[in-house]
Amino acid sequence: MASYHVEKMSGLTIGGYKIIEHLGSGGNADVFKVMNRQRQYVAMKLLIVSKSRFEKNMLVSRMK
Repeated sequence: MASYHVEKMSGLTIGGYKIIEHLGSGGNADVFKVMNRQRQYVAMKLLIVSKSRFEKNMLVSRMK
């Protein structure tokens, strides 16, 4: 589960990208419609990061 609430993300700015709306969720990420500094709409995927030591070890194992 994400450590943020997707419904509270609208209007926030991350790295020059303003979050417009939540588009969808998956097993590892949430996707948002965002606007860049040139006022173009693009999609931004925010990965869900687990704080569980077991889950971190599993992720590292899968990446090897």
